[in-house]
This record gives sequence, structure tokens and C-alpha cells, in this order.
Amino acid sequence: MVDPSESNSAESVATSSYLDSISAYGKAGVPEAPVFADPEHDAAFRRDGYIILPLLNEEEVAELLKLHSTFNPNQQSEFDTTIFNPDPSYRTGVRVEIDRIVQPRALPLLANYKRAVSNFINKRHETKNARVWIHQDYTFVDQSRYSGVHVWIPLVDVDETNGCMSIYPGTHSLINHISAQPYQSYQCFPNPYENVSQMLEKGGAVAAPMKAGYGLFFNERTLHSSGENYTGIDRVVVNCAYIPEDEPMYLYAPSPEEDGVLDMVELLDISFLHLMHQKPLPVPYPDAFKLVGTVNYKPTMLTQDDIKHMLRPGYVHVHEVEDPNAPNWHSDHTISVETVSAAPTPIEVASPVAEPAAVAVAEPVAVATAAPASKPSWIRKLFGRGN
Repeated sequence: MVDPSESNSAESVATSSYLDSISAYGKAGVPEAPVFADPEHDAAFRRDGYIILPLLNEEEVAELLKLHSTFNPNQQSEFDTTIFNPDPSYRTGVRVEIDRIVQPRALPLLANYKRAVSNFINKRHETKNARVWIHQDYTFVDQSRYSGVHVWIPLVDVDETNGCMSIYPGTHSLINHISAQPYQSYQCFPNPYENVSQMLEKGGAVAAPMKAGYGLFFNERTLHSSGENYTGIDRVVVNCAYIPEDEPMYLYAPSPEEDGVLDMVELLDISFLHLMHQKPLPVPYPDAFKLVGTVNYKPTMLTQDDIKHMLRPGYVHVHEVEDPNAPNWHSDHTISVETVSAAPTPIEVASPVAEPAAVAVAEPVAVATAAPASKPSWIRKLFGRGN
């Protein structure tokens, strides 16, 4: 455990030459508005799409673990996210208590951002169906102007045995995809990675083992995933999302009136965020949702050639193709093998993290203990919201 006030380093799990080669192929511009107060942190975040920083001390981690056990004493499902609990008092209680501890540490690191979402995510011990597949989180900002930011803070040490995060460096600049609400319940909005997700997950994933209390800050466009928790201890995480201080929070929903058009909807009350969970927004939109405009958008599907440069050095991808020389009646296939190689070098260490400044947060509220709603594992395979 590291006290943020005593730490002298930030962490990265990829290499500079690898990340520089990825950046050279980026198809999506990264908005110029700064995300981090520290210029070195901001530069690393803009280049890589993520950065790992020490955030919470041992006492703060212990308090959050205790709060989680109070809010979620009898979790039945293998995977749970508190933000989608149907009880509004429960969601508010979780949010306020997390904010009281986390935001005085996190907000001073950011450049004029505010908290949009705070929740616990838990993978129960010895899971079998809690893997979260590669995905991009919902879009909360106008991505032509700003970057949405998430922070993933494990409250226990994490590695590949208990479901640490896997990150896909540089994918925030690969394509400017709007991650919108689904057309129908439990059917996700099309994304440009559908044809290459397996190749990316096998060849582009960079596991990010972390000590409890560290924070993985990532761009909301950065692809990520996480595996099963094979250990006997629950893998509890705090997850928060941030948007620019003076900007509203947006959701994007397929227009009920026109194909290829997304409604840009401002969320006026965060307590209604649970309505977006893996189903279309109600139409007409409730009072908490304000239609502010429309965006013409249909995802452009990426090909293997588009993402070859993002695969780790030495990765070999094997796939079947039809044998062009075989007779029409012949059913045999040939195997095509593609390799990617490079020579990575170690990444430079970022500057020390400053002592967190005081930030005004809401007063604690009474802890509600409503039982969290379960989420079938097959839904996570489609949507993967949370890790």
C-alpha cells in the first residue's frame, strides 16, 4: 500500500516505442482540452489513453472495504455494480460515501473536472461466469471537444488470478466511436470493433496488476476488459467517471424516428442514470432527460489491417480462409498465419503525485442496505459495462 503523499512515481504497463507506434496510426483526434493538472500526466494520458497513479492510503482502502460490506452484505450474483441497483436511496448512499473518501484524492489530479458517477463493482470469489469482455464504456461527453475519464480503483491487490483490468493502449485514438444506448433490451449498440474484438483481446491486451489503492485512469474511449476471479477473496473495486466541470452529462440514444441518427440527450438528474442500464431509454424521454440535438452516426467496422499495429510484439494471429485453388465442391480450408513484431523499450516514469488538496464533498448519508439486483452472465458478455 502506498500513501499518495509519499509516492514518487506513476506506473505504466506498456512501452514507449510500442505506444508511439500506435499513436502514429490513430484515426481519431484527441481533444486539446487538458484532462490532468500535471502536464506530464496529461501528456501520458493523451498518448496512451490511460495512466496508473497512487491514490488512496491504507486507512481509506480499509474504510471503503468496510462500506462495501455494509452496502452489499449478501451478494448472490458473481458480478455486481451498485449504480444499477433499483433503489434510489441505496444508489445515493453509495455515491455520497464513495465521494467523501475518493474525490478529495482524485479531483485535484484532474483539470477542472467533476464527478459524474461513483459506484462499487465486485467480482465475487471463485467466479465462473464473471469475465468482462473487451468493450468501450458509454459515451458521456461531446467527444469532439472533451475527453470523458474513468478511474478504476481496486480495494485489494489485483493481478490476472483475480480479475485485474486489461487495457488496450492507444485505442482511444483508433476511431471516434460513440458508444450509445442499445436499440433493444440486452442487444448492444453496434460498435466498430465487432469484427476484430477477438484479435484485439488475444493480441492487444496489456494486463495491469495493481496494488490496492492505486487508480487506473482511462479515457472513456479506451477499450478494456477483465478476467475471472479464481481466488477465495472478493475483488472489490471503486469505479468513478468524470466529465468537464462546466459541461453537462450526455447520453446517446438511437433515434426512434430515423435510422442512422443518434439523439444527444442531456442527463439532468444523475439519480436517473440506472434507467439506461442495458436497455433503450424510455420514449418519450422522462423529465430527467433533455433532448438537445441529434448526430448522424453509423459505426464504421474496423478490419484486421486497421488494428495490426496495436498487437503486442511477436503476436501470431491464426485464422481460416477458403482455399482459392480448391474445387467448388471441396470443403477444405487453408490456414493463414499473420505475425507482428517490434522492439519495445521501457517507458519513462511520470512525475511525482502532489499532495491532494482539500475538496468540498457532500455530507455522509444514512447507509441503505437494499439487496443489489443480479445480472445474468450472458448480459455481461454482450455489454461488459463495468469491470
